[in-house]
Amino acid sequence: MAPPRRRANKKAGSDSYANLSADERKQQGGDAKTRGNAAYSSGDFATAIKEFTTAIAYEPHNHAYFSNRSAAYLNNGNAAAALQDANKCIEIDAKWSKGYARLGAAYYYVKSYEKAISAYTKGLSLEKGNKQLQAGLTQAQAALQVLEEEQSGVDMDDATRKLKRDKPLIEVSFRGEAKSFTPEEISSMVLTRMKETAENYLGQEIKQAVVTVPAYF
Repeated sequence: MAPPRRRANKKAGSDSYANLSADERKQQGGDAKTRGNAAYSSGDFATAIKEFTTAIAYEPHNHAYFSNRSAAYLNNGNAAAALQDANKCIEIDAKWSKGYARLGAAYYYVKSYEKAISAYTKGLSLEKGNKQLQAGLTQAQAALQVLEEEQSGVDMDDATRKLKRDKPLIEVSFRGEAKSFTPEEISSMVLTRMKETAENYLGQEIKQAVVTVPAYF
């Protein structure tokens, strides 16, 4: 039987785990992160948020914990909290490109496409060639283009919209809202999610991978 997790006495207005050593805090925080990653991978975002919050309580200056919780919040439909955590992640470590991927995703969710583009661009300036950032940037740019055309009064019938940029658009319903994506954007999103799932499972960032199996759905 695994030993019970050590809990410190909480005091209002003070560090809840002040009586733990740095090594103990790191261990407990890492354990909570592992549980959060498992919950995230299974789609239980509420539990993931709870576990990442526990991890943050142990290590409040760990940027990765805020990044993970930002992703969990966004997948659970709480864009405001996702934005807050993404900004906190960047505040702690402004040189970590993944923080800008989280920020871009949150801005995209609330349709702040220009801010999403800015976040993804900043991330790419730190890590050129990052597939997750590039996919997010492409998606945000396409969404902004459609929005600008709609706002400018451009009249596009369904056929024209589907053939926009000489690429057929795939129409899907996402969280109750109709959205359109190119096949390349769908592929990028699938690969991005595969990468996130693999990183959560392995507990480390993946810099490069080779995908050799065609996917048919």
